[in-house]
Amino acid sequence: MHDPLYLVFDAKKAVDENNRHGIYTYCMSLDPKADRYVARIFGVPQLHRGDHIRRLPEKLPMLYMRLTH
Repeated sequence: MHDPLYLVFDAKKAVDENNRHGIYTYCMSLDPKADRYVARIFGVPQLHRGDHIRRLPEKLPMLYMRLTH
């Protein structure tokens, strides 16, 4: 039997393992349904959901500055 949440739990385990080693991950998703699963994997503060791919060029520099300062 295939568990549809298996990939979510597997990805969460990988993110947690990275965190334990001082590697902090962040997710940016364009999927309008991302709130359903991405917050479980990365946590709410590590999630940004973009609204449209065309706005990505304007959003990425701001996101980069926020993450690196």
